[in-house]
Amino acid sequence: MYPTFLREGLKYSPTTAGTVMSFYGLGALASIAGGWLGDHFSPRLVLSTTFFCAAALGYLLFHGSGAFVPQAILSFTWGLIVSGVIYVNLAGYHAKALRSSLASRASGIFGTSLYGSAAVAGYLVGWIATRAGWTTAGEIQISLLSVVAGGLALALQPDHMSL
Repeated sequence: MYPTFLREGLKYSPTTAGTVMSFYGLGALASIAGGWLGDHFSPRLVLSTTFFCAAALGYLLFHGSGAFVPQAILSFTWGLIVSGVIYVNLAGYHAKALRSSLASRASGIFGTSLYGSAAVAGYLVGWIATRAGWTTAGEIQISLLSVVAGGLALALQPDHMSL
């Protein structure tokens, strides 16, 4: 829904919105480094830190400057944090949380649960945005839920994960 926000909320042309979104993709290229972080540091530390960063970034995406350069920088950083670190490590930790014999099933369940919930989330943020505005939708769906996820990540017990 961020591209829709760029078009409707910030009145970007389709080309400009697409250019901003390409910076997200560049940030997502950091997934190799993000996976390395997940392999070398505690899941509690990696996920809680990045979810709290996502909360702050989510706030800035909808409350910061509407100018192209700040939005491009925020989009890049969002791609780096969310796709480059959170997504990669959620997938990895999802598999590590189970016996190794269940790891392949965990990968399938992860994909299904992530993309299934993303469909619902898209409708939800659109519904909130039409009723309360884009800034409120961003505050609730991006920032608040990222804070909740960061808090839940602090409760992880990495010593119970398989190796």
